[in-house]
Amino acid sequence: MKNPETQTKSSAPKGDILEQIETFLEKNRNIFLLISIGITSLLCYLLFDARMSFQTDDSEYVLMAKNFLSHGDYPSYHGTLYPVMLGLLMKIFGMKVVIFKLFSSIFYCCPDIVFLYGFQRESALPGFVHNAYLSFN
Repeated sequence: MKNPETQTKSSAPKGDILEQIETFLEKNRNIFLLISIGITSLLCYLLFDARMSFQTDDSEYVLMAKNFLSHGDYPSYHGTLYPVMLGLLMKIFGMKVVIFKLFSSIFYCCPDIVFLYGFQRESALPGFVHNAYLSFN
């Protein structure tokens, strides 16, 4: 029979509450990533509108992309990289608003992956908090 004093409790939680949360999140990283991407994708699907609004950012971005392609005018305000990406899509697919919005929805899910695996070496908690915020924002 083993001495009860030498036995250690392996099921007992170690450390403070933040360490326990950190351990739990590390073990379930991929599950939380899939849940986060699933929620974000579901919200993108529910809010997807194939029509283009002519008095908001939609039309401005498309005009900036068209000017970038036809005149070489680099967009100098209001998100400069997005019109360049739209210009590339416009060059490949033509003027397809649904394609633009689909790619925009896909890129909306990318921060989930970047933040979750970007904080992998340091701490999982900031990445999970950020993904929860983005998923429900």
